[in-house]
Amino acid sequence: MSDLSSSEDEENPYSSLVSMVGSQNKADSSDSETDDEIQQHKRRKLASSSKSTTNNASSTLVVDSASSSGEDLDSESEEDDKNDCLRDDEDLEIDGEGDVEQIPEVQIYGDSDDDDCNGEEKSTANDKTNYYKRHLEANVTEYTGSMETSKLQVKHSMEWSIMEKITYSSRVTIPGTYVPSKALPKRSTADEFRSVYHIKKILIDNWSKINIDFCKGDVLFSPLQREFFTLINSYCDVSYTNVVASGRNMDIKKAYCLHVANHLLRCRAKVLLHNARLKNMTPEQSEQAEYRDQGITRPRILILVPFRSAALEVVDTLLKLLQRGSNFGVGEKKRFFEEFGSDPDKDTSLSEKPEDFQDIFKGNTDEHFRIGIGLLRNSIRLYTPFYASDIIISSPLGMRSVIGAVGEKHYEHDFLSSIEMMILDQTDVFMMQNWEHVLHNFNHINITPKDSHDVDFSRVRNISLDSQNKFYRQSIVLSSVGAPQIQSLFNKFCFNHQGLLTVDLCSEKGSICAIAKQLPQVFHKLTPDTLVDSAEVRFKFFVDRIYKQYKESKMKHIVVFIPQYFDFVRLRNYMRREWKEGSGLSFSHISDYSTTTDVGKAKRKFYTGKCHILLYTERYYFYNRTKIRGMKNLVFYELPTFPHFYPELCNMMRDSEGSGTSASLIAFYTKYDFRKLSAIVGMARAREMLSSAKAVHMFVSNS
Repeated sequence: MSDLSSSEDEENPYSSLVSMVGSQNKADSSDSETDDEIQQHKRRKLASSSKSTTNNASSTLVVDSASSSGEDLDSESEEDDKNDCLRDDEDLEIDGEGDVEQIPEVQIYGDSDDDDCNGEEKSTANDKTNYYKRHLEANVTEYTGSMETSKLQVKHSMEWSIMEKITYSSRVTIPGTYVPSKALPKRSTADEFRSVYHIKKILIDNWSKINIDFCKGDVLFSPLQREFFTLINSYCDVSYTNVVASGRNMDIKKAYCLHVANHLLRCRAKVLLHNARLKNMTPEQSEQAEYRDQGITRPRILILVPFRSAALEVVDTLLKLLQRGSNFGVGEKKRFFEEFGSDPDKDTSLSEKPEDFQDIFKGNTDEHFRIGIGLLRNSIRLYTPFYASDIIISSPLGMRSVIGAVGEKHYEHDFLSSIEMMILDQTDVFMMQNWEHVLHNFNHINITPKDSHDVDFSRVRNISLDSQNKFYRQSIVLSSVGAPQIQSLFNKFCFNHQGLLTVDLCSEKGSICAIAKQLPQVFHKLTPDTLVDSAEVRFKFFVDRIYKQYKESKMKHIVVFIPQYFDFVRLRNYMRREWKEGSGLSFSHISDYSTTTDVGKAKRKFYTGKCHILLYTERYYFYNRTKIRGMKNLVFYELPTFPHFYPELCNMMRDSEGSGTSASLIAFYTKYDFRKLSAIVGMARAREMLSSAKAVHMFVSNS
């Protein structure tokens, strides 16, 4: 076996709730030069982050056995990991230095003070809200074929005070599957959350300490946390695409960490009880007993986050939630905080950047990492081999590199075969990194393993033996923006028999209201037959209408903002050929792979008027927020992924031209851009623009 390492109240509190079936945007390029450029782009992005972390212990595939406590920890854990259980004979306390010492016998997670999980899930009056039990005990064998071939269909919708519109979708209607009511608990007290939400007592006690900003008296949750936790505790898939980058993001992170810890403790308590029962049985009795409580491999939870700083927040929250007594130990804690903490050599001057930029890029922004976390009886081990881990936290790139691919020297995905919960935090950032890594990870979740990994098949759940894990996996996707790529994930990879809850908020006013000065804005509606045709229609419209006008008038100081890199490559190649033939305008470009020197030259040429057009990619702007001086005319080749980019770029024209009265703006949109359009101009205006027979709409923002 290879070692993979990582660098209920009487009222039901849930709602029966419309997911929009989206599809992933694709762009085609006709000429061979563009195809070659795209292939180079893919290869560069696959390895873009690896060179900065290849010497980091947390990025290697094998656990560093030279660690001061690693040898003792790994050697004594073999029997534990085979049985996927907590230790019953002794425990180790490991401090940040890696020292090991014996600690006294203590009460284990799931003991008698924690009612429902001291062994089997007991039948109570609140079983209708015990979604953990209902979720795992459901028999969906006869519906698996239909779930794989059917599309998500909207079943219910509702509105809550904070999350507003919530829709419930499912692929098939399964008799006996519980449909929650629309009622929320009246309060967020400890007793309520223990009885209605089945949260472990130790977690409630620790939660009041880490969520102190909202814990007043016996109220434990903020209104947002209460609604969000109600959704994820239903064990439905959840798509929440309105997580604000600043402030609310940490509230959401704490809530899903509570859900993760609660799920893990309930699973582990059941394993412990069954171990104890089998230990007290005679050989004849143990042969007849059947306790199926495990997967083929140990990891249960996979959390994907974009940066080490985000992983640090998740691990720190989990450690605080799972803390139990003064003898609680954390293995490799010091090493973890050293490797995932802030980089002292990094320029921390972010005060001039927008607030969302500061929140996203604070701390350690390394994109290549992975770490396994193993739970013992009274301690937690960090940097455990994946096959000895309960939780895996990784970036999409880090997980992609450890999985490998068919044909590569290293190709391993068995450790993901029994994942029960998958969380994608800051999914909008993944779209700016490399979305193909996310798709690659989803393609390797819950696949039947190639090896048994010394598992005791008498303890393996039937759903794992029947390769039905994907129908019981809960997927939670969190993002600050809605996008077709996110909905495509649920359509293609998520088959949870409980269905999908979608929270999708759109501003009635839109980000257009944040433009500071008067500015005429012209929106052109394009009409491609399919989503795949959008790139071709957009390119032809720009070349035949917009670029042609610019050539005839010899206009200067034009910025073309391009969200998709493939569109940028195609447009750049076209303008380069035009310039070489003597019929085009001079241009510069700032893209994903532009060096600091290239950017400086391009900005100077544009500002001084030595070039007419500047091509500017969204990904570069996301990572740098560079201001462009001298911009008089702005073209949104496609609406930006992040709606606040729209007013930010418009206000640059105001900064460049004073009053901004001579500035102009052109934007393209199609019927497939409803989410983006509504986030910019507002929901009502977006509906009107898409339903109107007119192809051109003009707005003039007021100061």
